[in-house]
Amino acid sequence: LNDCLVFLEECVKNKVVIVPGVFFDINPRGLKNVYKSSCISNIRFSYGPPMQNLIFGVEQIGKMVAYWKLNQESMEEYKSRQSIFDV
Repeated sequence: LNDCLVFLEECVKNKVVIVPGVFFDINPRGLKNVYKSSCISNIRFSYGPPMQNLIFGVEQIGKMVAYWKLNQESMEEYKSRQSIFDV
């Protein structure tokens, strides 16, 4: 969960959507590698949805982080599993 793209992937698995910080990095022509972005460790939340949705999202993120604290794996192990973004 150490970069915003992995965090997004895991959030989606838990029915939560966040916005990766790299989406806000200024890179108009895609000239730099997203993993070298200064925003790779940032995420954004929207506080616009109804309160019950926000509570659900925070609870799900809490469960996800607790799970990953107990079941840590290396980035190589994580990458070896199929991503939800793999087509």
